[in-house]
Amino acid sequence: MTPVWDEPFGQVVAEALACGTPVVAIARGGLGQTFSGVEGVHLVAPRANPRAQVADLAAALRPLLALRSDPAAAEQARSIARAQALERFSFDRTVDALERRYRRLAARAPRRGGARSDLAAGA
Repeated sequence: MTPVWDEPFGQVVAEALACGTPVVAIARGGLGQTFSGVEGVHLVAPRANPRAQVADLAAALRPLLALRSDPAAAEQARSIARAQALERFSFDRTVDALERRYRRLAARAPRRGGARSDLAAGA
């Protein structure tokens, strides 16, 4: 569980998934944006009332704690978490996504003297 309130990306969550550890986190900031819909990450809505927040986090943890008595289900949860980390946060995928973003930005950038940017041209 990561009780962080504001997190720009969620490196700890990505690393936990890569280690096969399912995660409970508050869906706020980067955590909510980055991990929404990711299997193995159980996001809890942010609450203004701290007691309500703790109750929501505890409720989200219960199914994960129940995995202690079911080794097969626990292994399945670990496998899903690892697979999600590799699929969504691998080095190659991250570099590809970053490169696509830079190319889109370069394509929209104003041209100086009519010359195309080497980056936008795919060089």
